[in-house]
Amino acid sequence: FPNALLLDCGTTPVPLHLTSEFMSVKDRALKEKAIQTGGSPSHWYWHTANAIPALPNIAPWPQRGSVGSSAGLQRRFPH
Repeated sequence: FPNALLLDCGTTPVPLHLTSEFMSVKDRALKEKAIQTGGSPSHWYWHTANAIPALPNIAPWPQRGSVGSSAGLQRRFPH
């Protein structure tokens, strides 16, 4: 299962997956298998040993899903 879902990328939530060197070999293998077989055509994946990839674009307001939409809010990350 994903660590989080982005609800502002369109009508379908985008799963966000994270893996880390701190995960056990078994947990990391299970997570990577879940990512490969997750069935979602689009997902976001980050292994924390690498640079963080760009997040998917925010969809224009009418194209966002109705659950969890955040009109006027920007995603922010600490630097």
